[in-house]
Amino acid sequence: HGFRHFSFLTYLAGLYLVGLRQVELIGAWYGLLQRDQDSPFLDLRPLLELPRWIQALQVLRDTGSALPLARALTDGVEKSLARDVGKELKLISDAYLSALPLELGLRVQQFRQGRLGNPQALIRLLRDDHRLPLAKELLQKLDQLLLPFSFSDQQQEIKVKTQVALDEAELHRQGRFIDDLLLHDDEAVALGLLNEWTVSWAIWSLGQTADWLDYKSSRRRAASQLGALAAACQNASLTALLSPEQKALGDFWHLLTNLRNGFHHHGMRREELVGNRKTSKELERVKAYWRQTLRACPRLSLTIGAGDGGPLLISPIGQRPGVLYSALLASRERVSAEPAACLVICSSQSEAVIEAAAAHAHYSGLLIRLVLNDPYGGHSEFGRLEQEAQETCLKASAVLVNVTGGTTLMGLAAQKLEDLARSFARPVQRFGLIDRRPAAQQEADPYQRGEAFWL
Repeated sequence: HGFRHFSFLTYLAGLYLVGLRQVELIGAWYGLLQRDQDSPFLDLRPLLELPRWIQALQVLRDTGSALPLARALTDGVEKSLARDVGKELKLISDAYLSALPLELGLRVQQFRQGRLGNPQALIRLLRDDHRLPLAKELLQKLDQLLLPFSFSDQQQEIKVKTQVALDEAELHRQGRFIDDLLLHDDEAVALGLLNEWTVSWAIWSLGQTADWLDYKSSRRRAASQLGALAAACQNASLTALLSPEQKALGDFWHLLTNLRNGFHHHGMRREELVGNRKTSKELERVKAYWRQTLRACPRLSLTIGAGDGGPLLISPIGQRPGVLYSALLASRERVSAEPAACLVICSSQSEAVIEAAAAHAHYSGLLIRLVLNDPYGGHSEFGRLEQEAQETCLKASAVLVNVTGGTTLMGLAAQKLEDLARSFARPVQRFGLIDRRPAAQQEADPYQRGEAFWL
C-alpha cells in the first residue's frame, strides 16, 4: 500500500538484493484493499522469475553460455523433462565455453532436431510450470542463437564427431564459432581454436582430409608445413623463395602460435600479456589477417621450394667407408628408389674415401661434400653446413638421415641437418647402422652391408 511507485521500487529493490547478496526471494503477492468486498491475493512470482529468463537469454547471446538458462529451467520444477533439457543445455554450454567446435555442432544438432524440432512439450513446460509468456517465441529465439553452430543440412545424420567431413562448409561453420568468440572478446579461447582451425584449413588445402583428426598422419604434417613457412619468414636467406601470400601466411602463423602459447600456458613466461602494447598489436594483426584473408578459406600453396628433387640421403663418413656404403644401400631399399643426392658430412681426411664407397654401392647420384674443418670440436661450423645444405634440402621430396659414422660431432651435424629438413616440412626418416663384426675385420673388409635400424 502507499504511493503507486512504491510497488515498483520494492520490486526492483528485491531483485537487486537477490543479485547483490544472494537473498532468497521466496515470493511476492498483491492484494487490492476494497471497502465493500474481499479481494484475491494475486501471485506475482512469475514477475520475479521473468528477469531471470531475460538475463539467461542475454548471457547466452553475449557469452555463449547456456548455464543460466539451464538453471532457470530446472529450478523449482521436479519434472524429468526439465532435468533432461537442463543437462542438454549444459552440454552445449560446456562445448562452447571450451571451444570444442565438433562437440558443439553435435550437441546443437541433437537439441535442435529433438527439443526444438518438436517443441510442444517444452512449450507446455515453460508456459504451465514456469508461467512464462511468449514461450514459443522464446524457443524460436533460442533456435536462432544456436543455428550458426549447427551442422549443415548435408551433415544431419552425424552421430559421432569422427563422422564429420572436413570440407569448406565445415570450415565456415567453425569459422563462425571463432567470429563469435572474438565478438565476445574471448580472445584467449579464440586463439586456441584459430590455431587448430588453421591446421584443419591447411589439411583441406593439401587435399588430405580423409583422416583429418589424426595427429600423426594428418595434423602434425599440416602444422609442419605452416611451421616451415613461419621459419622461412624469419630466415633472410629464404624469404626470396616465398610468394607474398606465403610471407603473409608465415608471419600470421608465427604470431598466432606465439600468442596461443602465451595464453594457453597462462602467462608462465617473462613477458606480460595483459595490457602489453606489443601483445595487443600482434593480436590485432592476427585478427586482421583472419578476417581479411583466411576466413574466406583461400587456396594457397604451402610448399617452400620445388620439392621435386627426389630422395636425399644425409650421412657422416669417417675413416671407414663401409658406413656410407651401407647407408646408401639401406636408403635405396627404404624408399624403393635411388637417392637423387647425398650430403656427406666428412673431414678433409675422410673425404678421400667417399668416391670408393659410392662406387661399391653402385651409386650414380649427386655427391655433395660438407667438410668439417674441425671434426672433433668444430660445432661453430654447423651454421655454415646448414647454409650449404639448405638448397638441397628444399629440393628433396624425402630426406633419410644416417646418424652413424665418423666423429661424435659429425653425428650431431647430421641431426642438425635433420632439423633443417624438418623445418622445411620435408618428410624425414632417421636411422642408424650396426656392424657386429670385430673392428679388425671391419677394417680389412669394409664393404659388408651393416644392419640398419630405423628410428
